[in-house]
Amino acid sequence: MSDDHPSRREVIGRLAVLAGLGALPACGVFGGATLVAPVEKLPEGSALRTTVKDQPVILVNVGGKVRAFSGLCTHESCELGWNQRQQLIRCPCHGSGFTPDGQVKMGPATRPLPEFPASVRDGKVFVDL
Repeated sequence: MSDDHPSRREVIGRLAVLAGLGALPACGVFGGATLVAPVEKLPEGSALRTTVKDQPVILVNVGGKVRAFSGLCTHESCELGWNQRQQLIRCPCHGSGFTPDGQVKMGPATRPLPEFPASVRDGKVFVDL
C-alpha cells in the first residue's frame, strides 16, 4: 500500500468524526490513540504502569501534564517504576533514574526514554503508539 492511502483505522476514525460519533468507545480508540485509564487513576505527582498494544508504558502526571513513555529502561530493557519521593522514573535492575520528562538523571542508562503522544479528553487518558 502506498503512503498516499490512509489506513483502515484512519478512515474509520475520520468517518466517526464526520458522523458526529467522536470516540469509538467499543474499541477503546479515539483517532489513532488508545484509551488507557481514567485520569483519576493518575493524580498529580504520580505515575501509572500499564500496557498499550502489548508494549509496557509508564504514564506520569507532574505539574498537571500527563506524559507517556516507554516502560522499559534504555539501558537493558528492565521494566520501570516510579519513585514518589524522588519524583523519578526508576529502573529497579541497575538503578537508572529518569526525570518526569524522560531525561536521564542518573545512569547507567545514557539515552532518554522514548515518549509517546498522550492526551486527556473527557476525563480519560489516551496514548498513541
